[in-house]
Amino acid sequence: MCGRACVAVKNAGSAVAWGEALVGGDTSGVHLASGVATAMCGDHACVAVKDDGSAVAWGHPQAGGDTSGVDLSSGVVSAMCGGYACVAVKADGSAVVWGDPARGGEADLSSGVATAMCGWEACVAVKEDNSAVAWGYKSAGGDAAGTSMLPDIITADITSGVIAAAAGEDAKR
Repeated sequence: MCGRACVAVKNAGSAVAWGEALVGGDTSGVHLASGVATAMCGDHACVAVKDDGSAVAWGHPQAGGDTSGVDLSSGVVSAMCGGYACVAVKADGSAVVWGDPARGGEADLSSGVATAMCGWEACVAVKEDNSAVAWGYKSAGGDAAGTSMLPDIITADITSGVIAAAAGEDAKR
């Protein structure tokens, strides 16, 4: 998946990226020469999950490229970046998020996470109990309960029966 940069995993377990340097095209700060299992780029950052369960991210520091505030050293089973935030699901059912706090880069997902993804300015996680939780910029999907009071926001009950979810780009951009 590409945003303003792209990344490719090669058959020998290395990865290469290209595109705008600030948002993921420059990989000089991360090790991608070996052990890369999966990788993808959002609009402002990229992330790679390594064979050893660690993950690395690079790109714009305020939109997911800076992982200094999160632990990606072990247990990562999947990770992805959206427009301004990234999320990694861990083997213990927790998930960590990082990036712009107002646009999905901040959430408490300490247990029960089955899968998660970020869109342009909001993220969503499907929990093991078939509920889902959304966070981030309210008009971009981060407020499924409709507390934003914006007249054109459609709300949804995501408290039960959810088996999959997706986050996309802000339709108003």
